[in-house]
Amino acid sequence: MKPRAVTDNAGRGRAAPVWVTEEGRLMLRNRGLTGEWKDHRWMNTPGPFYTGQADFVLMGPTCSPDYVALDDEMVDIVFLQPITIVDFDAVMEAADCDPFGGYACDGNEHWTVEALREWWRRVPEIREHITTHLLVPGWYSHPRDPLVNRVGAAWLRFLDEDAMAWGREYSFFLDSARWPEEDEALPDL
Repeated sequence: MKPRAVTDNAGRGRAAPVWVTEEGRLMLRNRGLTGEWKDHRWMNTPGPFYTGQADFVLMGPTCSPDYVALDDEMVDIVFLQPITIVDFDAVMEAADCDPFGGYACDGNEHWTVEALREWWRRVPEIREHITTHLLVPGWYSHPRDPLVNRVGAAWLRFLDEDAMAWGREYSFFLDSARWPEEDEALPDL
């Protein structure tokens, strides 16, 4: 059986996330990130990486604009979880740029299927944040304002094109501690 592929925003198939393997789990454990679950920001997309008390001056989106955006309080959040080692390194670059040490990669130890479903129920609030803040020029008064618009557009694409599939596959992972095979039924959100 082949692991189910996750489809990225461009519609290209991807293999199961690198952090699902034993080597990947070891990579997560050995990163030394200091963020804490008690501080995690609810807009983070469920997965191993998340932010808590992270930067609020665009360091994460500047370092990793394909994975990190700003929440409604202008704090970094991880909107796209890494799949490949290249993705993993890109999210780690954002974490390394954070002067507050607010990134963490132990989300797999904390997310539950019910918490993921609650996040999914709140996706309309995320969409509203993106469309009324991140996509509005000038919302983030900074010379890098176009970057805010760019990450907002990328986040919205993820929500429109991949978030449901991601949530269902990650839910399967949370429930069974393995990535789903191609022919396995996925839980509803």
